[in-house]
Amino acid sequence: MRNNLKKLRKAHGWTLRELSERSGIAISTLGNFENGCTGISVPALLKLAHLFQISLDQLLFGSGEDGLDLNVRKPSLVPVISWARAGSARDYSDLSSQLDEVLPSECPDENAFALILDGDSMEPEFHAGDRVVFSPNTEPRNGDYVVARFRENADPVYSLGVVFKKYKRVGKYGEKVLLQSLNPIYSDIIKPADEFLFIYPAVSQMRYLRH
Repeated sequence: MRNNLKKLRKAHGWTLRELSERSGIAISTLGNFENGCTGISVPALLKLAHLFQISLDQLLFGSGEDGLDLNVRKPSLVPVISWARAGSARDYSDLSSQLDEVLPSECPDENAFALILDGDSMEPEFHAGDRVVFSPNTEPRNGDYVVARFRENADPVYSLGVVFKKYKRVGKYGEKVLLQSLNPIYSDIIKPADEFLFIYPAVSQMRYLRH
């Protein structure tokens, strides 16, 4: 299996450090495993399989004549939309059809798009100007970061009707959505799920250095 990991890493053109940063697994753990010095935990294997967008069986046992299919997904370009434009969109078709710039993404969702964040409600994890890629064809799960758009007149506090928050379903039957800010000066938002036009989960983040 360690040979499969090394092949995948090199096929993507990643160093061990890059793989560590992308997977959240310590570089020493990855290096020792590739070199045959130590084993690796099941949670770490699941992270790697998710990162490479393959099954755990494929990562462990491979496929094809040489043990692993290395038809690596090439990054695609996704449209980047300003925060102001997001406030006028009703669904992903409105968002993905607009274009302020593009950036490369490995998200497999053909309707993926990125937003340029605004505001400080998610600091220190996210900052104004960060580009965050969203997958509209993926259902959000508890703990995901999401972009959510309120239905018209659902929340006059948010003039654009769109927010970037941490997501959780609450209520006896999960009928309400709790949107949490990371910045403690902002209050949480709890609304019935039917008061949202859309809620799309974030899949990656890119930080631009600002001067």
